[in-house]
Amino acid sequence: MKRKSKWIIALLSLILVFSLAACGSDDADEATADCWADQYADLLDSGEARDYADYDSMKAALDGFREECEATYVYVLTPGTDGEPDINGEYGEGASFLITVDGSEDPDDWGVDYGWEIQFTEAWEGTPAAARSAWDDSDELQCWSAFAPVYDSEGNVVCILGIDYPCTEVAQANPEWNRDAEEWNGFEDEITGEVPADVQEMIDKVTALADKYAKQLSYQE
Repeated sequence: MKRKSKWIIALLSLILVFSLAACGSDDADEATADCWADQYADLLDSGEARDYADYDSMKAALDGFREECEATYVYVLTPGTDGEPDINGEYGEGASFLITVDGSEDPDDWGVDYGWEIQFTEAWEGTPAAARSAWDDSDELQCWSAFAPVYDSEGNVVCILGIDYPCTEVAQANPEWNRDAEEWNGFEDEITGEVPADVQEMIDKVTALADKYAKQLSYQE
């Protein structure tokens, strides 16, 4: 009888371990059970911004991505309403997207307005998308940006993950593809004509990185 009881206890313990590992489990401790995306929704609901109990661990996940792929910046954006991030806010053309969790060595303040760019809306609507051009982080460093949707356990997009990736060699070889260069081709919404092979390769690379890491933050069945 004692041996049977021990097996029952062991089985229950094993079930508990799997329950804690499942994202969004109702029986698990919230901070342990929720996937990153669900924690993010809780973060916004709390109104505590960087004072949220799990903010540092959430930022650490983005720091890890940045270090792993050697990106310049990794961060998440959410549409804003009255200067506050709002999952249910407007996200169409002209809508503001605000930075919230910033996995950078020198992070931006909570809620800095990143304005609107077409790739923000494309990512929010479910399609990983890159910027149409590079940009200057400094005179010596150019970056290319891409974004991808992050989904919670209910299938909702709660933020978009942004990757800013160094592309100095490509940008200097193709200054017309750098929005901060005098030669910029002016592409903001639509790319027309032939795309140089090295530019397309960079667009594909940074988009794939954004998609890869956004999926890691999202709910996985």
